[in-house]
Parts: sequence; structure tokens; C-alpha cells
Amino acid sequence: MQFEKKTRFAPTTVTSPFISNPCACSLRTVSAILSLFYRYKLAENIDVQLKRMAQDLKEVIEHLNSTSGGQETADPVSLS
Repeated sequence: MQFEKKTRFAPTTVTSPFISNPCACSLRTVSAILSLFYRYKLAENIDVQLKRMAQDLKEVIEHLNSTSGGQETADPVSLS
């Protein structure tokens, strides 16, 4: 009875924006890289949402200031 020789699989090569050169990475390293990438994308998404909310708030304040007329000119809502 003959047995096949088992071969070891080579580590997966992964290219990541967090690593300057492609390298042979372990599964744990790949998982860590994907986690960092996910967090980075999440932070980008939150940044876009915050900028949109800030613009919306600015527009609401401008609208409130323009429609208040001369009622409270001594204490208008500030934009800065």
C-alpha cells in the first residue's frame, strides 16, 4: 500500500494598502489587514456623513437667520 506524500500549502500572497510590499501572509495577518481595511472604509463613510450633516446644519441656520427678519438681530444664530 502506497501513501501519497502530503504537500504543504504555500502562504497566500496578499497585497494591501497597509503593507508597502506584497508579502506571504498568514491567515491571522490577512484577517488583521481586512479588519483594518474595513475600519478605514467605515471611517471614510462616517466622515462623509458628518460633512453632509454639517452642510445641512449650516443651511438650516442660514435659513433661520434669513427668515427671522429683524426680530432678533442682536443675537443671531452664528455660523462659525
